Amino acid sequence: MLLLPLGVVFGALVGSHWVGKRRSRRQESEEVAESSHKRQRHHDHHDHDHDHHHHHLRLSQLSLLSTTVGSWLYPPLSILNLGLISYSAAPMLARSFNALYRDNKVDSHSYSAAVALLCVGGGSYFAAAVHNSVYHLAGRTVAESQSETTRLLTESFDQQDRTLWVEREGVEIELLLSEIQRGDRLHLTTGELLAVDGIVVAGEGELDQQLLTGESLPISRRVGDRVYASTLLVDGRMTIEASCSGKESQSRQLEQLLKQTRDYKNRLQLKGEAWADGAVVPLLVVTALVWPLAGLATASALLFSAPTNTIRTMLTLQTNSHLQAAAKRGVLIKDGRVLEEFPFITTVLLDKSGTLTEERPRLVRIECCAGVSEERLLTLATAAEERLYHPVAESLQQEVKRRGLTLPRVEKSRYQPGMGVEATIDGQLIHFGSLRYIDSLGLTIPASLQATLSDSSHYSHGVVAIDDQVVGVMGFAPLLRAEVEPLLARLRALGVGHIYMVSGDSEAACRSLAEQLPLNGYFAEVLPDGKAALIARLQRQGHRICFVGDGLNDAMAMKQANVSISLNHAPELTANSAQVSLTDSDLRHIPEVMELGGRLQLNLASSLLFWVSFGAFNAIAVPLFSFGPTQSSLLYGAAFGSGFYRARRVEWSSRSEANSGHEITPESEPEPKLGQVGDYATFY
Repeated sequence: MLLLPLGVVFGALVGSHWVGKRRSRRQESEEVAESSHKRQRHHDHHDHDHDHHHHHLRLSQLSLLSTTVGSWLYPPLSILNLGLISYSAAPMLARSFNALYRDNKVDSHSYSAAVALLCVGGGSYFAAAVHNSVYHLAGRTVAESQSETTRLLTESFDQQDRTLWVEREGVEIELLLSEIQRGDRLHLTTGELLAVDGIVVAGEGELDQQLLTGESLPISRRVGDRVYASTLLVDGRMTIEASCSGKESQSRQLEQLLKQTRDYKNRLQLKGEAWADGAVVPLLVVTALVWPLAGLATASALLFSAPTNTIRTMLTLQTNSHLQAAAKRGVLIKDGRVLEEFPFITTVLLDKSGTLTEERPRLVRIECCAGVSEERLLTLATAAEERLYHPVAESLQQEVKRRGLTLPRVEKSRYQPGMGVEATIDGQLIHFGSLRYIDSLGLTIPASLQATLSDSSHYSHGVVAIDDQVVGVMGFAPLLRAEVEPLLARLRALGVGHIYMVSGDSEAACRSLAEQLPLNGYFAEVLPDGKAALIARLQRQGHRICFVGDGLNDAMAMKQANVSISLNHAPELTANSAQVSLTDSDLRHIPEVMELGGRLQLNLASSLLFWVSFGAFNAIAVPLFSFGPTQSSLLYGAAFGSGFYRARRVEWSSRSEANSGHEITPESEPEPKLGQVGDYATFY
């Protein structure tokens, strides 16, 4: 009785193995396609998986219907049932074969294959059909979930396309990064980010590669040298020839994004899968011992107690459901590890300019001296910062457009991150930056401008010098974002005990803003490197830091923080450094995604407990209630339906439930509490 069904199954396995080899050769040929089609291959790969699982799911469902009819109405259908069940079981048998002979291991597919074989061998066709249907439904569900996650992440990623200046047919035009072609010539000036890899074909300059190499000192690059994307030109002007297209550069970033997010598995998920895989061999041994003592039917029913492949499926589905929920709410999670980190965040650091305040501060005053007009002062400062990516530069450009002014040509320039910019314009040496920058140059502020600078409680100031003579001061007024106070209240409600503002602005300006908000304190006059050092110091004291920023100078701080969040208008260098991006720049999403991380941990733990409880109940029910394969398979199917519903449901509730109780000791509280001044001051 046992040999015939097993012979049919073996024939199905041989056929499946032959089909699998043909599929492997086809996939290998697809892998040699042009890299520019990588994004499409992501979708094609998941569509192929979906079609494969859908095909076998339909057959297994047909076998389920056929066995139901055959068991009670028309027994001769058993021969047809055997063929359908064997064919639908072939994929798990093939995967089991590959795991055993290629990887030398017995995994969850091996366990599923054993369930199918024993049920078929014992004539329990209905139980085998239920098992195979659940197996393929799980596979199709995961494939669909992966495909949907890929689609949402890709759509969110595409919203971050930026513009570049490109020379085509002798004319410099502004194009989207996705429109850049291999061989295009990109003109870069001080303060610009390299968006693609390339070769320097004209000019020279110094590049900050700290995020790529960790080296804090800029490196010099000239004609013939290779340069890389995500580096910052801090001095000079250069033209590079793109060695890849913008789409290729974006595809590499997207591929890394998908690897870190869609394919991410957190610690609980890995523990669950490790437990499932580790239970395979012991359970097979127990089954082998039970078989001669209690019979094949009892042994088959007992195997349903450890649905190892279903556990893997549900945990993956649950993680993807939470990633999809975040993407639909305007939160692009670029590194899945943050979902594990969020429940343990104790301290939130919020950048001031562009994060707590609106993206662009208002230019509210211009004070001039030495016979320089407002228009001249404005055009010189704006020209020096024309292609820099920070709020002050954008405010200046907006004011120039409003007044209808024309910018002079910049001959050369040098950008000092967090301090200011030096440029040569019309043969004159221009410096524009913070008061600390001007002081570092040894320049003196005229008495006529001292009164303006002394009123620093409500304004940030930029100082302009021509040929080492200070000739004017500009005042910028920040506008507090409307959602800041609700954000802070929600963070408090979620159990975040330490919320600080960090800024390169003056102590007086930071204090004025901080006094309006329920903050624990603030850190003022902090340079870009100082932000990263501040985070490192707090981490050594026991804090787990979430840093939120939007400026070019926040990139190193984001790399240092436990969790980093950028706003959508952040420069590419900063956005790429952040693990989470708010695609609509709405700060209210921050507590939502923090809740999401905590809720995911609770749901994963709940799912593991659910399946362990199911296994224990079935193992007890087999001897106690004389459960056979039919009863165990029905219980298994019902449990899968319940687990599927739970995995697709995403709740947004209090994060405090998921916090494991990580405490900050009084000694780790940053001092002083009311405010701290950094080593340098800047309005950037």
